[in-house]
Amino acid sequence: MLGSGVALVVTGAVIQTLQAPAVPADAGTVPAVGAPAQARTDAPSRQPAAVAPKVVTLPGVSAGVVGAGVTRGALDIPENVHQVGWWTGGAGVTSASGTIVIAGHVDSARQGLGVFSHLRDLTPGTRVRVAGASGAARTFVVTGRRSYPKSNGLPAALFDQRVALRLVLVTCTGRFDPEKRTYEDNLVVYAAPA
Repeated sequence: MLGSGVALVVTGAVIQTLQAPAVPADAGTVPAVGAPAQARTDAPSRQPAAVAPKVVTLPGVSAGVVGAGVTRGALDIPENVHQVGWWTGGAGVTSASGTIVIAGHVDSARQGLGVFSHLRDLTPGTRVRVAGASGAARTFVVTGRRSYPKSNGLPAALFDQRVALRLVLVTCTGRFDPEKRTYEDNLVVYAAPA
């Protein structure tokens, strides 16, 4: 059943970023996507040669990708549930290392199911393709997925840029809270280059 809210909340998804030297990769948590908290924007930017993703392809579905910066502590996810947002502070298609973070809505009462409603179907071994406007493309293989309660926040390591290249896909999942008009959990899919 579709709720009246959307994944990552229409007003924006909150993602705290971290300064690379300040926090070990396994330390702390960040606010959940859609949680009411402020984000730091002092994270290292993606590598200069990185190509911005323009299309992400999951089995049976593709979505346009738009840049998602941080405004007043919120990730600017596109309101269109058939598009997804790439965190511009992270790695890009041609990066040699770091995390490519792409987040999108699971659904909307007005627009129906979002393209990232398909994340719940991805299992280890599933291939995901990310392509840039330049023609550069990378294929990733899903290595796992996990749900995180929004009340606990997302692990800070999810946004780490000091790691081997990986892809992180984020949407909402769990029970829909009609009063808050949001889902209680975030679904995170992790993938490594094929």
